Amino acid sequence: MKTYLDNEPIDVPEQTVAAAIDAARDAADARGRIVVEVQGDGAPLPAGVIDTPPADDAGLSEIRFLSAVPGPFVRETLLEASGALEAVTADRQAAADRIQGGSIAEAIEPLQRVLETWSVVGDVVERSGSMMGVDVAKVDVPASGDRPATTGEACIQELAGRLAELKGALAGQDWAGVSDLLAYEMDGLTERWRGLLDQLAAEAMGAG
Repeated sequence: MKTYLDNEPIDVPEQTVAAAIDAARDAADARGRIVVEVQGDGAPLPAGVIDTPPADDAGLSEIRFLSAVPGPFVRETLLEASGALEAVTADRQAAADRIQGGSIAEAIEPLQRVLETWSVVGDVVERSGSMMGVDVAKVDVPASGDRPATTGEACIQELAGRLAELKGALAGQDWAGVSDLLAYEMDGLTERWRGLLDQLAAEAMGAG
């Protein structure tokens, strides 16, 4: 199995996907870069394979890694996540409106998009903090407009609490509670998290 990092061949001690990933990450780290894309025989490797790589070659004849300077890449990822939260606001309001109107079945699809977006955003923040070597909980988020100053820890705890409330309301079919959470409680949460994402994006440039 041939292995490349940014089109340059790299030595891999064992012909396994796991060994190739470790070697590529070490080589990228030595250059002050991070691996941002992995392809096997010309096709992107699934996230599951990357997170839990097999201890064999998985039938691949070639595996290629693309790296990037961490700061700009992390910054762009965080800004995209911030934009996703803004975009999903319409879905959140649509789900709340449909529930209030008694159209529960029609609210499920936009509600799923809301939950999926928050899951992705949480994962982006966790991974970005790790790449930057930053404890997200200790990040200070300055006030902006009507939004008061907050911290990463407060944002994380608030999100966990709101999602727990939302899942509890869904489990109990408390549709009035679900609607109120979506329409009111999560509005301020979205703004605070966008502030956190934007602050992390600003700090990312110090990561390289």
